[in-house]
Amino acid sequence: MKTFIYSAIFALLMAGQANAFGLNDLMDKAGKIAGQLPKTEQKQDNPNSIPVPAAAPSSDTKQPSNGQLSDDERRKARDKGWAEDKRKMDMADKEQADKEQKSKLTRDEEERKFIEKMDAEDQKRREAKERKAQEEQRKWEEESQALDQRYEDNQRKEAEEQKRLAEEMERKAKVDGAARGLIQAPFNQNWGAESFSSSKKQNVTKNHHVEIFSYQLEGTPPGTGDVAFLVCEGSGLQKVTWLSTKYDAWTVGPRFKELKAILTDKYGPPSEDFGLSRVYWPGASGTDVILITNQYSNQNMDIVIFYDGPKLGACLSKLEKKGKAGF
Repeated sequence: MKTFIYSAIFALLMAGQANAFGLNDLMDKAGKIAGQLPKTEQKQDNPNSIPVPAAAPSSDTKQPSNGQLSDDERRKARDKGWAEDKRKMDMADKEQADKEQKSKLTRDEEERKFIEKMDAEDQKRREAKERKAQEEQRKWEEESQALDQRYEDNQRKEAEEQKRLAEEMERKAKVDGAARGLIQAPFNQNWGAESFSSSKKQNVTKNHHVEIFSYQLEGTPPGTGDVAFLVCEGSGLQKVTWLSTKYDAWTVGPRFKELKAILTDKYGPPSEDFGLSRVYWPGASGTDVILITNQYSNQNMDIVIFYDGPKLGACLSKLEKKGKAGF
């Protein structure tokens, strides 16, 4: 019977159907079966069969005398090999996990450093842009201030030049008028003057020997609406009419009082004072001055100052004789 079992095992081995660990299992089973058989020699049925040992060692049997390991030792060696292989695999897995963790930490650190670097560069660019914008703003403000200062300087120079020209014109008018025996009229003019720039004349009206026109002047007071001259042939300028801009009933009073104070300072106290209706300075330095207000249907009002020259009466009397004093 043993001969049959070992022959079967050998046949399996020869056929390649058993592996190293499967062989051990078969040997264990064969040994157990052999230990249950009677200890009598069995005849070999087949003279060509392979002889096998009389009995397989049991699990409690120590190492045989032929140098082979017992089943228990083989199991222990197998388990030890498995344990060693598992330990090596665990170590390899741990090493791989540690390597991957370290690689991940390295990548995370590199990514963090890269992000910090990019953030720092962006911050530098923003700060540089802000500094540039602030510098441009500062330059713009300085240039604006310089332009404003130049504009103010030019305005001041122009005002000073206009004042100088007005004073020069007034001085020349006085000298010229004194040389010709003329009396000074308002706005740096002279009574009796006959020459006026045609380019400054507007709205010209002529009736025989009398001509009336608006005239563009420099140095007129604020709120000037129009200035008109009456020029008589042979006696020159004999009337100047100053007309203000329009006022309402609330603002005309303060302006009227201002003009009245200016005229009083120049010509002395008026001889007639009827408030807003009429204030009169007769023969003031050879000039009759009348300050009045006009009221219109739309409740607007204006202020008028009449300056009459010394020969205005004689000039107009000629028109009256001809029946054409009106314009």
